[in-house]
Amino acid sequence: TRGSAWHAIVGLAAPLAKDVNLGLSFEYLRIESTGTHRWTDSLANADESWDHGVEVWSEQKSVNLKLQYVF
Repeated sequence: TRGSAWHAIVGLAAPLAKDVNLGLSFEYLRIESTGTHRWTDSLANADESWDHGVEVWSEQKSVNLKLQYVF
């Protein structure tokens, strides 16, 4: 197959106290692929291919909140 992927992360951090920080970040990942796909599984005795109009994608997003103690 042929395709592309995008991966981006952006974040901020701010001090709350002398030894404590608060952080927030956002992450985005997208993968796209088209072409001929083949599925094999020895347990299921499967060996199949698809080559007409096959499109596969994955999109993931996450938000992270962090409380950090520095010592």
